[in-house]
Amino acid sequence: MRLTLLLALLLSAFSLPTAAQTKHPRRVQQPQAPAVKLYQEVETTYDKFENRTSVSVGPMPLKSNPSVKFSLVVMFDYPGNVPPADVDEGEASGWVYLVLQSDTQDIVLSEHDRMVIIADGERLVFPKMHYNSDSRGRKITERRGVFTSRRAISQMANAGQVEGRMGVYDFTLTPGQTKALRDFLAAIPPARK
Repeated sequence: MRLTLLLALLLSAFSLPTAAQTKHPRRVQQPQAPAVKLYQEVETTYDKFENRTSVSVGPMPLKSNPSVKFSLVVMFDYPGNVPPADVDEGEASGWVYLVLQSDTQDIVLSEHDRMVIIADGERLVFPKMHYNSDSRGRKITERRGVFTSRRAISQMANAGQVEGRMGVYDFTLTPGQTKALRDFLAAIPPARK
C-alpha cells in the first residue's frame, strides 16, 4: 500500500498539466537586468604620494556625428585630502578643467581648438584649448582641454538644453549628463565670495 501511494504521488508530480493548469501557468521569476545608469557618477580620488585630491565626472559619451565618438570629462583638484571651505576663482587653482575627447580612426580635433557651447540659448565661447593625442592600433584618442570657471559649468549643468560645436562637429548633452555636472559642482569646494 505504501508503495502504491508513493508511486501515485510520483506519477502525479510528473504528469501532464491539466486544463486548469494550462490556463494559468505558473510564472517563473526572471532575473532582472542590472539597472542602466542614466548619468555618470562623480568620482573622488586621493593620491597620497602627491597629497592631492581629484574630483571628476566622465568620460560622458555625447550625442554627436555617428562617425566621431565624442565624450566630455570635467575635473577639479585640490591639495590634501580634506576639501577647503572655499577656493579663489581668481587663481588658477580655483578653476575647473573641461576636456572634450574624440575616439576615432581619423584625426579630427588637431585643427580645431575653440569650442562653443549654447546652454539654453546663451553662448559660452571657450578660449584656445590644449591638445594631446595617443593611438592604439587603428584607434586614435584626441583630447582638447581648457581651464574654465564654475560659472560656465553651472550654466551647462542648469540648462534644459545644451548644444556644442568643436570646429565642424556638433554635439549635445543629455539631461542625465547635465545632472552629472550638477553633482560634480556639489562635490567640489565652492568659490570664495
